[in-house]
Amino acid sequence: MRCVLAFALAALAVMAAGQQGKPGRQPQLEVIAFTAYRTPNRTVEFEGRVRNCGDKPLRKVTMRLRVLGPDNVIVTTQRGVLEPEVLEPDDETEFHWQMREPARAIAVMVEAVDTRDVELVVAKAGPYAIE
Repeated sequence: MRCVLAFALAALAVMAAGQQGKPGRQPQLEVIAFTAYRTPNRTVEFEGRVRNCGDKPLRKVTMRLRVLGPDNVIVTTQRGVLEPEVLEPDDETEFHWQMREPARAIAVMVEAVDTRDVELVVAKAGPYAIE
């Protein structure tokens, strides 16, 4: 029992030490508005607005909408490229996408990558309920 407790405390100490040296990355993209809803023709519509809240231009941003099922399991992913191609700091843009309704879909998480496929930090990423 003491061995297990000592191991658990050692693991917590290592994890805490690893996180102290890493400052939190600031969000680069903020979700200002987001809705996801089902339509009578068995599709899901995604509409929203995002803003570049970083201090550098974002180029060819690809958003990934992770559609979640029960227990937050990813059911499928919808990808789309934002327009305009370059999103300057403080610029906003809208998106409107649709997909066939996936089975068991109940919520959506928002992720994004830039032109080099580098993960962007997204503020207010969800999950958002599918209405």
